Amino acid sequence: MARSSKKSSIPAFALYGEAFGAPADMLHVEAIQARSRLYSWEIEAHTHHGLHQVLWVASGPAEVALDDAREPCQGPVAIVIPSGVVHAFRSRAIPTDACSPSTQAP
Repeated sequence: MARSSKKSSIPAFALYGEAFGAPADMLHVEAIQARSRLYSWEIEAHTHHGLHQVLWVASGPAEVALDDAREPCQGPVAIVIPSGVVHAFRSRAIPTDACSPSTQAP
């Protein structure tokens, strides 16, 4: 994936699947399955402007893509995603105690 040519075609969301510009809380926390379930457990490549994200996987395997790098991971693991970084997430099964807190960039 060529970062410079494809990044402009990557969708930007307030929260995944929601229109960009929707109001975001200073700190937003939700269980991963609340949003991932809607997308068959695969969150496609996207970015957030002005939003930092921490993805916590309590257990089990997952795959995360950050810009051009795609890496398998195994819980327990915390994945820190700065504002503007293109990211995607895939898992066969999401533990019920996994969550994704996000904070607005200063």
